[in-house]
Amino acid sequence: MARRTRKFILQHTVTQTGQVPGKTGHQPVTVATDATGLMLFRSTAGEAFACSTGRFGFKAHRHPIWVVGRNRTIVAELRAVEFAIANIPDRPLRILTDSQAAVKYLEAWRTSRLNKHRHTKLRYPLGYSRRRKSGRTPTLVQLAHTLAAHPTLFIIEWTPGHPKSQPVHPLNNAAHRLARLAFGLQQGNVNQSFARDEAARIVSRALKALRHQ
Repeated sequence: MARRTRKFILQHTVTQTGQVPGKTGHQPVTVATDATGLMLFRSTAGEAFACSTGRFGFKAHRHPIWVVGRNRTIVAELRAVEFAIANIPDRPLRILTDSQAAVKYLEAWRTSRLNKHRHTKLRYPLGYSRRRKSGRTPTLVQLAHTLAAHPTLFIIEWTPGHPKSQPVHPLNNAAHRLARLAFGLQQGNVNQSFARDEAARIVSRALKALRHQ
């Protein structure tokens, strides 16, 4: 069997954000998040969000199992939510995710109470490390503290994903496709220019579908 060759260079981490025309002045803003990827010993995941304002982002990276633990899919879904919140700051958000497990964590964090020292017994996916050699705060810890500190800013909702018999929300479909695009970019199957243009087309089509709902 012939070995498949990559057209472009395999990258450790890729990140892109962008903007297309979208809805303005609507509160709360709706944003859908999703994650996909090939879960190996060194977990590789694509994560993405698509927002009703036309804002979008996608990224892909590799994480060792001893950092993210064995629930790597849930961790990737939660990281996608943090990615969205970080790029759409300081405004009410209606967050859509097709991961019911992620919804449980998000709601638990949002309804928790932090004391003045920001300490509380927050639960994380099994095996997720809350320490980094660099000293930085891990992504899910940042997310948990953000939700706990601003519970009224966020509405968390589950939405049907892929493959499901129910209709898929256009923004969730866009986030799913963006996450796959990020994974392809990280793996060297597409280049930066194509990924940027294709992402804009994906989100524009989703917003058009959203307007016709």
